[in-house]
Amino acid sequence: MLNRTLYDPDSDVYGAAPVSAWSARPRLLCCALTCLALLYLAAGCGSDAKVKTDDLVRQAQDAAAAGELQKAIDLLTQALDERPSFYAYNERARIRLEQGDEAGALADCQAGLQLDPENSDLIWLQAELQKAPGDRFSGDAAEPPSANK
Repeated sequence: MLNRTLYDPDSDVYGAAPVSAWSARPRLLCCALTCLALLYLAAGCGSDAKVKTDDLVRQAQDAAAAGELQKAIDLLTQALDERPSFYAYNERARIRLEQGDEAGALADCQAGLQLDPENSDLIWLQAELQKAPGDRFSGDAAEPPSANK
């Protein structure tokens, strides 16, 4: 068996007695787990912000379904202030368009595409907004791409 040795980094004594690699493992494991936990938190995983914004988006969907469009927009704006997401931008764009705010809907599409440039629903909605009002949402473009999945 290979006998690898390490010097104890916590020792104040230069040339202190070596410690085996096996006795240093708990300290290395602790450091590795701490690094993983910090990466997890830095990525936003496990944060309350995601839970809060998801809840705000659900409340906004409920408000929109009940016909309370301004309340839905306010909730989505609050969610976007907490944690921007392409989904919240898409939802707010749809509601803004329903209210007749085409400029706001287009701005939301563009902001959402900054977060997810490949999002087919945002690309579709942005393209529909650039058509004349009478030509929108007809034929093959009547439904967003996600409706066909």
